[in-house]
Amino acid sequence: MKKFVLITFISLFIFSACKYGADNIFYPQNSVHNREKNITYLSNTGVEGLSSSYSFAVMTDVHYWALEFQKAPAMPDSEFLSWLDALPSSEKPGFCLVLGDVVDYGAAEQYPAYVSFINNIESRNVKVFNVVGNHDLYNSGWDNWRINCYPHTSFYNFKTSGFSFYGLDTGSGGPGYEQLTSLQTAFSVDSKPKIVFSHYPFFSDSLVFSMCDSTERNLALDMFQKNNVRLYLCGHIHKYELYDFGTLRHLALPSFHYDGIWALVTVDESSGTYSVKFYNKNGLVDPNGK
Repeated sequence: MKKFVLITFISLFIFSACKYGADNIFYPQNSVHNREKNITYLSNTGVEGLSSSYSFAVMTDVHYWALEFQKAPAMPDSEFLSWLDALPSSEKPGFCLVLGDVVDYGAAEQYPAYVSFINNIESRNVKVFNVVGNHDLYNSGWDNWRINCYPHTSFYNFKTSGFSFYGLDTGSGGPGYEQLTSLQTAFSVDSKPKIVFSHYPFFSDSLVFSMCDSTERNLALDMFQKNNVRLYLCGHIHKYELYDFGTLRHLALPSFHYDGIWALVTVDESSGTYSVKFYNKNGLVDPNGK
């Protein structure tokens, strides 16, 4: 009997973590099919007037309130703000992407601390864009995330003068075919080089924590390669991983909370290129921990 229970538990864990995310097992109302099916086009975001060379910050897996229930390091929010303040004006980010899991279990009481952090970032003239993560959806947390996290939708596009940015909803473990269809329509009339950002990786060495619906994954990667997507940014696995597929780079970032690491991406729109550097409270860091 004990062996049967153990096998059942392990099977449920692998199924929930791999194909969908645990929220689909325990909170089925949070299915991606019940969220955003059509892309929202953002305008007047404040990034349209950036020069042809600019930077943006990226963080993921912020996990506010994780300290309440498990051993975790102190939140590096003050260190991030100090880093922002110390950057020379030529390197200051024009905006910031947060790739999900902003809170630990989706409850409304967890959001004031995160909102305060974001307000401090934006008070430094750095606009923050969010995508939803699986932890944000726990305890039927979708409405709490949508109320508190700009742009209050999980599937959207914004543009600078030379690049196009797409926030994709993979909070339930995959984008779903409705999003992929809408994304293909958007790509078909958008010739700009693109950066796509979301929560789940398409590939990972951490088998049960990547997107394992191979049909969705392959459709998306094929679409990305055919439509000038240069970079896919994600989190979820709490570690650095890098894959190259031709001109497409798939980059998973370490956790902001657990690893104390964030990234600065510098874009040169005149050449259509970008570079990525990683930082912690002490400055530049090797994301591999070497």
